[in-house]
Amino acid sequence: MTLTSDVVVVGNAGVDTNVYLRTPEINFSVEANFTENIDSVGQAGGFASRLYSHLGDKVAYLGFLGEDPAGDLVRVVFQKEGIDIPCRWCDPAGTARSVNLVYPNGNRKNFYDGKSHMDQEIDPVD
Repeated sequence: MTLTSDVVVVGNAGVDTNVYLRTPEINFSVEANFTENIDSVGQAGGFASRLYSHLGDKVAYLGFLGEDPAGDLVRVVFQKEGIDIPCRWCDPAGTARSVNLVYPNGNRKNFYDGKSHMDQEIDPVD
């Protein structure tokens, strides 16, 4: 494989769900708390790929994605932003996800689900 990119990002890309809390504390005495929830392509590999692309670099991303709606979202956003995915490595457990509780003061608490990409091995010939 020959890459003709300015930047090659190797790392994890996935979908982050940011849960923006309206109050400094979660009220566990009620069934529902109202929040603003936003899904976006993120994680280190996703953010780096998108940043370099927005800076005008030709970007290739190397990493695992699942064959699931989260992986589809990453692929659609990458395609829209001109980010090449030359290798189609699949994580059979799905695309990595995270849920980030974002407090009004900007503090965050992250819950990361890396799926099985930490245990995946790639064929060096791919």
